[in-house]
Amino acid sequence: MGISLEDIDLTPMESDSDATWRKDNARNSDLNTPTEPASPMTAKELPPTGRDTNADDPASLYHWENDPQLL
Repeated sequence: MGISLEDIDLTPMESDSDATWRKDNARNSDLNTPTEPASPMTAKELPPTGRDTNADDPASLYHWENDPQLL
């Protein structure tokens, strides 16, 4: 990720109230950025809209006979 350990606030979180939890949770949020865009080989031939994961019939995405977990 390209983040130096010296740049991270490692003070233990108290989280004894909602306000403290929110403050602790926001620590180091400025470091939470990708250093380079992810571009996996499996996504090279996807259309610009990406992969449709909202199929009308989820059963159409697989076949039970090819399921390695089926006993």
